[in-house]
Amino acid sequence: MKTTFVKVGLLALAMGVSATAGAATFNYNYVEGGFGELDNDGDAFFLKGAKDLNPNWGLVGGLYFGDADPNIDFTAFEFGAQYHQPLKSNLSFHAGAQILHVEVDFDHPVFGTKISDDDTGIIANAGLRFQVQPKFQLEGDVKFSSNDMLPDDGLGLQIAARFYIDPRLSIAGGVASDTELDGLFVGLRYDL
Repeated sequence: MKTTFVKVGLLALAMGVSATAGAATFNYNYVEGGFGELDNDGDAFFLKGAKDLNPNWGLVGGLYFGDADPNIDFTAFEFGAQYHQPLKSNLSFHAGAQILHVEVDFDHPVFGTKISDDDTGIIANAGLRFQVQPKFQLEGDVKFSSNDMLPDDGLGLQIAARFYIDPRLSIAGGVASDTELDGLFVGLRYDL
């Protein structure tokens, strides 16, 4: 009987340690750069990052620049806060809110002169990260954006698969619809 309790205790300890180790794989401190599409007629480069201030809250930010078609160039900057919480050993929830500032330069269609415009709005998101295997994760976000410079503001979706090359370096590919990006994207992330 005593050995049964010892075995059950060791099994519970091992399960607790593995659950904690699995939950710790979701790192929300990173720098990431990448490339994506915009409405199938433009491209964007991005650099974004996040830094925790305590175990569940942190700061997030991003810089996007590119062209929306041959005559439109843009720069976007976002900054805000996020909350994240492990739900299970292999599942994590996150949500955030950012201020999004977008500047657009384009050629006037008739006069050919350069015109600039900008707008400041918001982005709010909520999503999940799911660890399928130790080196493979799936990520999904629902985003609400309000910025007059985005072609499709409102409700958007972003889904990605992430593969860890080593414990700190990962590559992700996915698709975004009606978010800062709108089409396929790929990114390289370094966990801090």
